[in-house]
Amino acid sequence: MRPSIGTLVFLLAAGLSAAARADDMPMPDVLVKTVTLEVVDLIARDAELKAGREKLAQLIDEKVLPHFDFMAMTAHVAGPSWKKADAEQKSASRRSSAR
Repeated sequence: MRPSIGTLVFLLAAGLSAAARADDMPMPDVLVKTVTLEVVDLIARDAELKAGREKLAQLIDEKVLPHFDFMAMTAHVAGPSWKKADAEQKSASRRSSAR
């Protein structure tokens, strides 16, 4: 199943707002809009991105994922269980988020 543009926009909005905490980062809404417009424009101009899941995944890895703090998101979702996880479990979480 290919991710839709709507799914991509949702993921951007959900993840970027949490990741945009640093003082030198633009406001979350500006970052989401900028990255989303860039990715949508690249997809619209490149037929391979529309048809090929691998190339689309590479684009998302390059343009979207650097703006997410997967460790913080995982810790938030896991809640109190995160504190109980050992180093190996936390490391496994980090590896799976990096694909």
